[in-house]
Amino acid sequence: MTSIYMLRLTDKINFKLSLHTRNYKLKQLADSLNLKLGLNY
Repeated sequence: MTSIYMLRLTDKINFKLSLHTRNYKLKQLADSLNLKLGLNY
């Protein structure tokens, strides 16, 4: 019972971490695109 609870807990944490890193990577991508667009003008 406890091990299942711990697994679910780590799954939730991993999920939140993956969402966070994905958002961070998307933000980095958008920033670099904005930088390139800004240089073009």
